[in-house]
Amino acid sequence: MELKQLVLEIGTEEMPYWAVYDGIEYLKQKFDTVFAENKLDFKNLKVYGGPRRFVVYAEIAPQTSDQKVKVKGPAYKVAYDDKGNPTQAAIGFARSQGVSVDELTVEEINGGQYVVAEKTIKGKQASEFLKEVLPEIISKFNFKKSMRWGSGTFRFVRPIRWVLCLLDNEVIDFEVTGVRSGNKTRGHRLYTSEPLTVASAGEYFDVVENKGRVMVDHEKRRQTIIIGATEAAKKFDAEPIISEETLKEVVQLVEWPEIVVGSFPEEFLNLPEEVLITVMQHHQRYFPVREKSGRLSNLFVVVHNGRPENKDIIREGNERVVLARLEDARFFYQEDLKKPLETRVEGLKGVVFQQKLGSLYEKTLRNQKLVEYTAVELGLKPDEIERAKRAAYLCKADLLTEMVNEFDELQGIMGMYYALKSGEHERVARAIFEHYLPRFYGDELPATPEGKALSLADKLDTVCGYFLAGLEPTGSEDPYSLRRQAQGVCLVILDSGIDFNIRKTIEYSLSLYEGIPGLIDRSRAERSLLEFFKARFQRLLTEKGYALAVVQAILPEVLERPASSLEKAKVITSYLGTEMLEDVVTAFQRVRNLSRPELGTEYDPQYLEEKEELELESALQKAAAAFHEAGFEEQLKILASLKQPIDAFFDGVLVMHEDPGVRENRLKLLNRALSLYLGFADFSALR
Repeated sequence: MELKQLVLEIGTEEMPYWAVYDGIEYLKQKFDTVFAENKLDFKNLKVYGGPRRFVVYAEIAPQTSDQKVKVKGPAYKVAYDDKGNPTQAAIGFARSQGVSVDELTVEEINGGQYVVAEKTIKGKQASEFLKEVLPEIISKFNFKKSMRWGSGTFRFVRPIRWVLCLLDNEVIDFEVTGVRSGNKTRGHRLYTSEPLTVASAGEYFDVVENKGRVMVDHEKRRQTIIIGATEAAKKFDAEPIISEETLKEVVQLVEWPEIVVGSFPEEFLNLPEEVLITVMQHHQRYFPVREKSGRLSNLFVVVHNGRPENKDIIREGNERVVLARLEDARFFYQEDLKKPLETRVEGLKGVVFQQKLGSLYEKTLRNQKLVEYTAVELGLKPDEIERAKRAAYLCKADLLTEMVNEFDELQGIMGMYYALKSGEHERVARAIFEHYLPRFYGDELPATPEGKALSLADKLDTVCGYFLAGLEPTGSEDPYSLRRQAQGVCLVILDSGIDFNIRKTIEYSLSLYEGIPGLIDRSRAERSLLEFFKARFQRLLTEKGYALAVVQAILPEVLERPASSLEKAKVITSYLGTEMLEDVVTAFQRVRNLSRPELGTEYDPQYLEEKEELELESALQKAAAAFHEAGFEEQLKILASLKQPIDAFFDGVLVMHEDPGVRENRLKLLNRALSLYLGFADFSALR
């Protein structure tokens, strides 16, 4: 069957970059689903996005396929009388479905007998099908923020100005929000003022790119920007600093990327490097430039949407803008340095941390206490603990500086610089920066002991406090980023390689909120927090590639012994699918099926008479003696070796003996075996 080419273009006013990416994902998923559900064969489905348009391209069949469907009718007892003759209900249902009564069948549905009609729905011409579904697809966009314009109720991220839709050379005619589809598109604002006519879907990309000066493919724009920026910087024996975040945004700010290189006076290189990069990347969407030596250059790369012949005007305009921003930054920096960092801490009394939880000054005092606790758990030395406490006292002070007030991305970073300028220890300054780490998925982790301790303390205080305030995340909603902060805690702990006891630390952190009115019951908050952190560990470890069953096996102890749990997960993973691990799981399950944990594990040796139970007791004693001195791999092997005496015990001994004393003693012996297995993992998850 010869396929037809489909092009749909939705033209809009300039959209924010995040909306373009959201729209691309929506259209990919929606068209794939709609085509598949309606039996329309297709291939080469592509979705593109830019600041003023979404474009969908696909090769589709001329018509949808015929579909056989079953339609549920009335209940059997309503459709047929006592003699099995069809009633008016059956006759009417058959007529409505276009089948004869004789063609009706009876099927069991949800426990009841119902009449069912099976019929064939003839396929539709692709053009007719598209007229029906395209307006609905466009109207179902669900942006995080959308708007209405004019007097209608239609919502979209920005006003829709034109719609082009072609199936080969046929216009698919429909209307959405008062805009009728056609065969006209619009090019780059600076290159074309009149609409461009597209004769067929196959000509669309050629017309838009060559006549309209619009690079439709956002991946092509991305590569053009990377190559252009790299080549431009290379002329100065340097290379651009291309952050993924900035690049992602710049790609959706231009339709035809052009490159210019600007500069600023070298005197501004005396400012902290992070200040310069923040001004250029986050505020101006420029790419900073680094010399081959590693030193930051006074150059920057601008990606613009203008005409190349205007490059000098564009360069000068951007240089004026960045110069003004850098002059502001230098002023803020010089003003901030007039006051030592510690003199700002008292000012935190006037800054609200959270309405129910008090001020940032109160959080600072809690952080000082909690960081001492986390430092001890991490095994810090006395001098490291003192530095961690000092960093905890200073870590929020930079929030009151002019620089951070203007550039909030620099919190922690400026605290580090101001601490050094105030004469603080280098490790104290570093911990002030590191206590925010990790800030996002894939970010660096704290490297210093003091930074690790403070990162844990600050995040745990925040998460515990918000749970006490009744603000824990629900469903997909997490307005305070508590999941991110909890995941940061888990990452720092796993990176430390220490069995940091999260359970006890949470208990201590919650106690620091004692006496604050209006909070929920502490024990209730603690239960929720423990499950919350278990869920974070589970997600984190599965993202690292561990099977869900393996993660669930080690999950019961992960809050008390996270490093050990991770090592056990590695060992279990290495034996997945082996006979040895199967022996462990089988023996564990046999023991667990009859065990009675409430009886305890203290059995009475005088009740042990049968050969098999004596052999099991001996094996358990030897295993227990060797278990605690062995590594995790050896422990797993020890547990596997118990399968033979456990099997022999069940084959040769009646556990549920008529003598209550014998029966209870044998159950306690099984409890002893179970406790040994559970000391490693909950192997029931691996069944």
